[in-house]
Amino acid sequence: MDYTIDIVSRTGEVFHFEDLEVERVRAGDVTITVVTPATLYRMKRDTVRMRDRDDALRLARAFGLDDDSGRVEMAVTRYRSVEEMPEPQPAAAALQGLAAACASSVISRAFGHTSRAPRGVLRFSSIEEADLHRQQWESAVASGPGGAT
Repeated sequence: MDYTIDIVSRTGEVFHFEDLEVERVRAGDVTITVVTPATLYRMKRDTVRMRDRDDALRLARAFGLDDDSGRVEMAVTRYRSVEEMPEPQPAAAALQGLAAACASSVISRAFGHTSRAPRGVLRFSSIEEADLHRQQWESAVASGPGGAT
C-alpha cells in the first residue's frame, strides 16, 4: 500500500489554517488531525507548481472530487472545534505507512541522499545576499555529510 504525506507548513495568502476543513484519523494509539481530501484538492488545484496540480488530479480521481467545485461525493460533517469531533476509527495501516516513511527517511539520510536545511528563519537584505547564501549552502551539502549548517 502506498502512502503520501503532505505536510502543510504555511498556507500562503489564499487559505488560512483556521479555515481548513479537518478530520481526525486514528493510527494505532495516535490520533492525527488531517485536512479533508476536498480541502487538500482545493489547496492544490490552482497552484503554479506542476507537482501540486498532479496531486490535485490524483485526489480528484481517488476521492470522487468534482473538478469544478472540489466537492466530495460523500457526506461531510463540519465541527466548530476538534473537541466536538467524535473519536476516529482505528487505522493501523496508516500508522504502519507513517512508520515506513520515517524509516525510509532515516535510511535515506544514512546513505547521504537527503540534506537538511538550516532551522529557523533567515533574513537577508537583498535577493543577491539570499542567493549567495543558498549557493554556499548547496556547496556545503555537495561536499559531504555535516557540511551544511
